[in-house]
Amino acid sequence: MIINWEKREMDAKELKAKENQGDFELRQQAEEKLKEAPGDSEDLSGASPERMANLIHELQVHQIELEMQNDELRRIQGELEKTRDRYSHLYDFSPLGYFTLSENGILEEANLTLSSMLGLERSALIGKPFSRFALREDKDIFYKHRRRLLETEAPQSCELRLMKKDGHEFHARIECMVIKSKGDDLRQIRAAVSDITELKQAEKTIKEHSETLEKRVDFLQRMEAMGIFAGGIAHDFTNLLTVIISYSKFALDGVGPENEVREDIEKIIHNAKLGVSLAHQLLLFSCNHPVVRKITNLNELIIDMEKMLRRVITKKIELKILLEPDLGRVLVDPAKVQLMIINLVVNAVDAMPKGGLVTIATANEESGELSTQKDSSGHQGPKIVLSVSDTGTGMDEETISKIFKPFFTTKKKGAGTGLGLAIAFDVVKENDGFIRVYSQPGRGSTFKIYLSGVHEE
Repeated sequence: MIINWEKREMDAKELKAKENQGDFELRQQAEEKLKEAPGDSEDLSGASPERMANLIHELQVHQIELEMQNDELRRIQGELEKTRDRYSHLYDFSPLGYFTLSENGILEEANLTLSSMLGLERSALIGKPFSRFALREDKDIFYKHRRRLLETEAPQSCELRLMKKDGHEFHARIECMVIKSKGDDLRQIRAAVSDITELKQAEKTIKEHSETLEKRVDFLQRMEAMGIFAGGIAHDFTNLLTVIISYSKFALDGVGPENEVREDIEKIIHNAKLGVSLAHQLLLFSCNHPVVRKITNLNELIIDMEKMLRRVITKKIELKILLEPDLGRVLVDPAKVQLMIINLVVNAVDAMPKGGLVTIATANEESGELSTQKDSSGHQGPKIVLSVSDTGTGMDEETISKIFKPFFTTKKKGAGTGLGLAIAFDVVKENDGFIRVYSQPGRGSTFKIYLSGVHEE
C-alpha cells in the first residue's frame, strides 16, 4: 500500500488548525484511557524494523477502516438530516395543525399551521394551556374530551370553536391520541386540528335551503288541497248556473218580444254565463288541465277578459288595451293563454306600488328577425305578438335572467310565491311560442309573447 504522507501532514495541519476546546478535551480523555489500560502493552523500544513495519501497516489499516466508518457515519447523518428536513416540512406545512400536549393540557410542541390558524408565533404557544384558545362556551367540550381521552387511552375527536389572536373565531375539529414514553409512565397527547368553518357554513346553508324547500313543498301541498277544494266548488257552481240558464231560457221562450220581463231574463242568462266563465277560470287555476288548442283570435280573448282584468288592478293603475284590427289567428289553448295574461298583469301591478299604466297590446309581426325565428315546435313564419307593459320599477339584467325560475321573487317575504311568471313561461312553451323581456331599472318592463300565426281553412 502506498501511503500519501504529504496528505497526512496536510490533514494533520488542518486538524490542528480546526482543533477546538472540545477536540482537545477528547484527546485528553483518550490519553487517560490509554494510561489506564492494562500493563501488558508491548514494549517497542527493542522492536526490529520488520516488526515496526508490521505495526505501522496495522495502524494504517485501522486508520483507513476508521475513515471508512466515519464516511459511512457522515453519509447516514446526511440522510438523517435530509429525512429530518423532509419531516419538518411535512410537519410544519401540513394543511392540519399538529400539536403535542402534556397530560395537563399544556402545549409542548406545535407546527406552523397551528401557529397560523391561531395567528400567533409558535414560541407564544409553547407552555400555554390549549384551553386558553377555546371559546369560553366551548372550554367544557375540550376538558371533557381530554378527560375521556386519558381515561380510555383510545383515539377521540371533538368539535369546538377556537379564537384567533385578532378575536375572530373559527370552527375546528380535533383528533387526539395518547402516546406513552418507553420506560416510564409519562403520557402525552398528540393531536391534529382542522379548520371546518367552511363545512359548518355549508351545513348551515343546506339546512336553511332544506327548511325553505320544506316550506315550499308544504305551501304547494296546501295550494293543491285548496285547488281541489276550489275545483269542487267551481264544478258545483257551474252545475247550478247551468240549471239557472236552462230555466231562464225556458222562461224566455214563454214571453213575447214586447214583454218588459224579457230584458231582465236576458240579463239573468248573460250574467249566469259570465258566472260559468269565471267558474271555468277557477277550475283552470285549481287544476292542471291538458292543453286543448283551437284557432283563436287573441283580440276577442282579451276583450272577454277586460272586466275581470280591471278588477285585478287597483284604482291607482290605468289599464290601456291596444288591439291590432286585422290581427292574425293563433292555434292555442285559450284558457291557458288567459291564465298567462292574468299572471303577467298581476306581475305588472306588483311592479307599480305607487300607481302607473298597464298596457296590453296585440300586433302582427310579419317582417324582421323574430318573424322568421323558429318557435319551440320548429315552425317558422309570421308571428302574432301579445305584449304586456308597465311603467313600474323595472329590472336589471341579473334579475331578468332569474324571473322565470320557480319561486324566484323580488317581493318581500310572504308577499308573493314566485310562481306567476314561471306559470306564464310554461304556458308560452306549451303553446309553442317564445317570450322576450325588455326592461331597465326605473323604466318599466315589457313582456312580448310571440306565437305562430295560422290560416283558417
